[in-house]
Amino acid sequence: MINNAAPEKPGRMAWFVFRSLARYLVSLFIPTFRYFGETNIKKTGHIFIEKNYGFQSWAYPLTIFKRPMRFIVADMNCDMQWYNTVADGGLFPVKLTGILESDYELIKTSIDNNENIILIIPQDEDNIFSNQLIQALKKDYINKISFMALSSGANYVFANNAVIPKNVNVTMVCGMPFVIKKDTSDNNFEELHMLEASSESATDVTEPHFLAYYFNK
Repeated sequence: MINNAAPEKPGRMAWFVFRSLARYLVSLFIPTFRYFGETNIKKTGHIFIEKNYGFQSWAYPLTIFKRPMRFIVADMNCDMQWYNTVADGGLFPVKLTGILESDYELIKTSIDNNENIILIIPQDEDNIFSNQLIQALKKDYINKISFMALSSGANYVFANNAVIPKNVNVTMVCGMPFVIKKDTSDNNFEELHMLEASSESATDVTEPHFLAYYFNK
């Protein structure tokens, strides 16, 4: 379903089924995938922001999080294949309309309903809508936002439109590395860039002691 009204919450059983399938597929085709950071959810109403890498943007959160999350897609040009798959399976994702006011209210409603959100944004950081949306969310929910940053290996998993994923090193780092002021931001992706640099470094080491700020699963 694609609309601007939040449907019912993702089902626990549906999440369990998709999570089991995602963990199997990731372990089979991308066995070097690792993740670090703030992924142990203790509170509700949290927003996890990640770039759109197709299958990976759905599979990795399913692999990481044990509790149901609401997938919200803010990429107007996303491949609907995976969206429709999880929608048909009972996870009730939402694709935003691109109208800032109504889309913001939908996210606000989900937060007020104590839902945890996976917000999928375009890879293009110049996208006007995603910039405006993140800026608005940072202004009101800075303490409820985490970024999920992937290393550059994510670009090569399905390189050249490959059907079978390539086994490359992929690392995800999740968190909010520092708190910025609500009313000033020269770069809406400043924190994401810092985490992307950390994920890149983590891919090249055996023991990620440099990530002392974070904790593993």
